[in-house]
Amino acid sequence: MPQDLSQNAAAVGPLLETARGMTLVDAQLLKEGFRFVFENATLRKVILLKPRVYTDGAVIVDPINDVVVQFTVTTYDAAAYRQNDAQTKPLEETSIELPYSTWFFQGDYR
Repeated sequence: MPQDLSQNAAAVGPLLETARGMTLVDAQLLKEGFRFVFENATLRKVILLKPRVYTDGAVIVDPINDVVVQFTVTTYDAAAYRQNDAQTKPLEETSIELPYSTWFFQGDYR
């Protein structure tokens, strides 16, 4: 039976919307997942998309049912970040988790 994913869409949509109008300055495929960096004149947004197993240091026992993707958006002051990359504290950080069951409807994978 298909699930109602509107809550997940409602949560992810506004997070991605915060990068609208910004320039993608870096995108990386990391061992842990994906990292996207967007910038404009005043703000720097870092979007991380990675399985929770890497954020918790946990071991996946059942990869089909236990994989949860963590979606994190961190906002920095762009000028401060450029001056002192390692010491800059985020202005805001928002994170949500998407359970594996929300990625596909039952029967979509074989």
